[in-house]
Amino acid sequence: TEAARIKIAQAAAEREEERDKGGEVSVDDFFKELNETQEEGKKKKRRLTNPITEKYKNQELGSSSEHIERLNHKHAEFRNLNPYLVLQLDTDATIDDIKMRYRRLSALCHPDKNLADGNRARCAFEAIKTAYQQLNDPKLRDRTILVIEGARQRALRAYDALKLKNPLVEPPDLDKHIMKTFAENEMRRRDVEEHKRAHAARERAQEEERKKVEQEDKLFEEQWNADQRRNTRMDFWQQFQEDESRAGNQKRIRSAKNFKQQQKVDHKPKYGQVDLQSWRREWK
Repeated sequence: TEAARIKIAQAAAEREEERDKGGEVSVDDFFKELNETQEEGKKKKRRLTNPITEKYKNQELGSSSEHIERLNHKHAEFRNLNPYLVLQLDTDATIDDIKMRYRRLSALCHPDKNLADGNRARCAFEAIKTAYQQLNDPKLRDRTILVIEGARQRALRAYDALKLKNPLVEPPDLDKHIMKTFAENEMRRRDVEEHKRAHAARERAQEEERKKVEQEDKLFEEQWNADQRRNTRMDFWQQFQEDESRAGNQKRIRSAKNFKQQQKVDHKPKYGQVDLQSWRREWK
């Protein structure tokens, strides 16, 4: 920046003056001044990039008991899904506003300073910490802003549509619509997680069943190929081949199969024709 360049030039001029006077200038002092000037420039740039908003800087936060009660509401499971609501900020808050609000609320609700509340103070402190972690991540912060702004726009569009039909309709409660949107997103996320767990459980059960079948098949193969079982099967086959009664039965079966039975043909002879084969059919 311009101020940094001026300071560097002044330091160089002072060094030249001391050199002209015969004094010795330390190189370490020169680089120390240079680093300090660069650090001041970086701090100024951060202040200009993320200024602390005046409305959040001067906002009264109230007492620690109020925040502990607010963050331990009976519907806190869904109310605390909105990190901006937990830190009592709007979507226009800068990262410095978020850090400042986190430090102030965490100091108010710290469990060591609220020993009387005990577990409730610890839950409130964890909710503040989780909200700060979400907003400190640029991707999660942008996603949260999109959810909030989308809920507001949908509520306002529905209000405009109702206002055309009924001009006396009351304006919507935007905070309620935002909380409802976060709750619906959380329920959908839980449903997806439940489906994933059920799918993973089915896959594990199928994998276990497949391994069990493979193990049973392997055990059967081992038993089938055992020497004792194979010898037993061979003995049974030899006994089957040497069975005389079975061989006689097989001969009779083959002769019966080769015997061609004459099919009976029912037909009426013509008038005056003598059936010369009737005696043969009756005999058979």
